[in-house]
Amino acid sequence: GEDKNLDTNSGILSLLSKQGANWVKTDLVRGLSRSEENHQGNGLIFDQSGTKLLLAAGGNTNMGAPSHNFAMTTEYALSAAILEIDLTKLGPPPYDLPTLDDEDRPGVNDANDPFGGNNGKNQAMLIENGPVQIYSPGFRNPYDIVMTEAGRLYTVDNGPNAGWGAPPLGDCSNTVVEPGITHGDGLHYISQRGYFGGHPNPTRGSKANTFNASNPQTPIQGAANPTECQYLMPGTNGNELNVFSKSTNGLAEYTASNFSGAMQGDLLAASFDKAIWRITLNASGDTMLSKSKLLENSAITPLDVIAQGDLDPFPGTIWVADFNSNSINIFEPEDSVQSSANPSASFVADSQTVTHSQSIPDQSGALPGAEATLTIVPNYFENHPLYIDVSSSAEPGAMTLTNKSTSGQWIQTVVIDLSSAILPDILFDPDAVAGDSAGKTLTSDSDASLVGLGEHTYAQPQGEGYRQVKVDFEHFQPDESWQFSVDIDPSSIKGSPPPGPKDSGSINGLEMSGARITVYFSDGTIKSNDLFATTQTQTDSETHIRAQQPSRPSIQVLGVQTPGAVSKSGQTVRITGLPGYEARLLVAEGALHLDGLAGGGFELDPYEANTILSVVEHRATIGANGIVDIPITLRKTHADGGINHLSATLIDANDDTGLVSNTEILELN
Repeated sequence: GEDKNLDTNSGILSLLSKQGANWVKTDLVRGLSRSEENHQGNGLIFDQSGTKLLLAAGGNTNMGAPSHNFAMTTEYALSAAILEIDLTKLGPPPYDLPTLDDEDRPGVNDANDPFGGNNGKNQAMLIENGPVQIYSPGFRNPYDIVMTEAGRLYTVDNGPNAGWGAPPLGDCSNTVVEPGITHGDGLHYISQRGYFGGHPNPTRGSKANTFNASNPQTPIQGAANPTECQYLMPGTNGNELNVFSKSTNGLAEYTASNFSGAMQGDLLAASFDKAIWRITLNASGDTMLSKSKLLENSAITPLDVIAQGDLDPFPGTIWVADFNSNSINIFEPEDSVQSSANPSASFVADSQTVTHSQSIPDQSGALPGAEATLTIVPNYFENHPLYIDVSSSAEPGAMTLTNKSTSGQWIQTVVIDLSSAILPDILFDPDAVAGDSAGKTLTSDSDASLVGLGEHTYAQPQGEGYRQVKVDFEHFQPDESWQFSVDIDPSSIKGSPPPGPKDSGSINGLEMSGARITVYFSDGTIKSNDLFATTQTQTDSETHIRAQQPSRPSIQVLGVQTPGAVSKSGQTVRITGLPGYEARLLVAEGALHLDGLAGGGFELDPYEANTILSVVEHRATIGANGIVDIPITLRKTHADGGINHLSATLIDANDDTGLVSNTEILELN
């Protein structure tokens, strides 16, 4: 954390070219940002035009605000983002980025420019229509980026560390904020220019953040981007395809035709848990179907990974860079017939040993048959006076988890995350302090020994409750089921007697619709799906978690700003998704019941609801153009109601639902 006044403008993009027997280095862009701690420019790829480079630029902070461990440095105009560098605009090399007029150095353009960031006083500027632009903001430390053969862009962003700095304050200032918490590493599909990864940059978020007290200046020439004022927790904002628990960095697409093409289009990720993870995506590339360990012991500390295509040298091989041993390990497909790839061969490159480690197991079979279901029903019992809180989620046997695996996989861990639920302010309340005054910790309501029930832990604290619970098992085998219950309350009724105003503390399965369920199987497979309302009920929800499941659609209300208030009940919802799939759209009327609560409710947000009064479902098929428009009628059946929550999912041939869309909210006046 000590400020050693390192040069935070020392980032350089260079070109290495072979000229005769020599390599020649030519600096193309100088003055790029780099952290005083350990983040800088990393992954680099060409876009599909071949005229622009995309550069992964690390951030100067842990969670967006300056902190002691990051030497009190703020985010800069060109930090914490995927940068786009237009090679046609650079001119004769090198291109020196324009910088602020540093009050500590005489002259607008002094002899040291573009170097010497000087705590932001001399940072590079974001110039409108300049050769260096922000392609995708909001990344703390994206080590690698991949452009797939289908033209899709992906990255993994290293999440923050506890005690190293916190998110910015609500005023989007560059005020020092401590201490911060740990979150995992998110795998992002950067679907379009402007995609926000979730790491704040107040310097770009608000032009009120200026540098040089004697001559205040903003390094942002165009408009500010207020989206960058907020911190989005990995795995909760709906953007990440997956969150890795260990530091995950290198990323590659497997394009070779080995294993009968079974791995073509899959992503490979190098993680500090020694594994190379195989990520299987759906046809549109926006949903992870499965995640499994392709190589369990690829290196001591695998940092980077590349995969050779059919036309590359050593086709089908995977190369892993080991950060710990300074070596490169090569993995050859078992079905390879490349005679020159000798398993006993040893190569030398730049004084680092390159060792062929082992073969890649056959991947030509079907996707892993790991499957699970979770069903949540009211399941009220007459003779259970022990529990004062009669919320559906807390009733004995309210939730049933079943291992449906077809290839023998055991369930090792289940994580339930409420952050994406249709009611976004519901929390696990094991201690009776987050919602009403009755609480219940996660409780087994069937024979726990049959599934080897282990420990459960709560995570992602919010207020006095938690967003997430993790449950471990020792031997949860196929065809086994386990029933359990836990108290879940809306935070708005904190301190109220149970079950809250008008029974609002009784959260049922429907009100958990959209919550993310992640299952870890014994073969290393990790799969997720979202709860969604059970057909023809007003209280239940369920999900079927398996390799092949429909991708996540998106919804918008045509001609209306959301969230917002409207006076017209008739509206049209557009669902965007895979053509030919049937969509289910929920129109759930929410209400905010606060009668008798001290202070009129706890930490209320605009358009917040704490219960769902009724739900109407619509079904329609996505058209060939990838959209379908559905006319709906908003409802207001109670004075506290009219807060309509809209969400959708796609269903497969078995009527099983996939990931749930964004939730849009309209209040009918």
